[in-house]
Amino acid sequence: MRRVFAVAACFAMLATPPIAGASDLRRDIENDIERAVREIKSAIDRKVKESSDACRKENQATRREMESMRLEIGKMQGKLDNRRESEATRREMESIRRDIGKMQGKLDNRRESEAIRREMESMRRDIGKMQGKLDNRRESEAIRREMESIRRDIDRMEGKLNQLIDLVKRSAKG
Repeated sequence: MRRVFAVAACFAMLATPPIAGASDLRRDIENDIERAVREIKSAIDRKVKESSDACRKENQATRREMESMRLEIGKMQGKLDNRRESEATRREMESIRRDIGKMQGKLDNRRESEAIRREMESMRRDIGKMQGKLDNRRESEAIRREMESIRRDIDRMEGKLNQLIDLVKRSAKG
């Protein structure tokens, strides 16, 4: 009869639940990580949109200016073709050519902005990959802590079981 009680006590010890709060901690960590990733993504999206809008406006203004200058160059070319050229016309055409060179530089800057946008998109993808790795690492750490807790519980229960076995042996002898 004593053996039945000893075995029942062992099963009762084995049925104790794992340490509470580990899953809440894990959920809090996951929520913090997800919120940080959303904030980073929204900041990147805002910067990309701002940069894209500024480039678009600058590009439109540059196009209008270039069209205006093309018309002026056409008029001046007509003057030259008609052999009514003057030194002032040549100087103005050189000035317009310099202005077109400056505008070409602005267009080159827009192309650089597009390259930056592509690089930011690539960085956004890299952040997503790192987020996945970080989630896996944190999840592994939480599982490792839970397993250590379970090992400690098993060791504690094993000690209690050994005590019960000794108690049963002593009571059987006695």
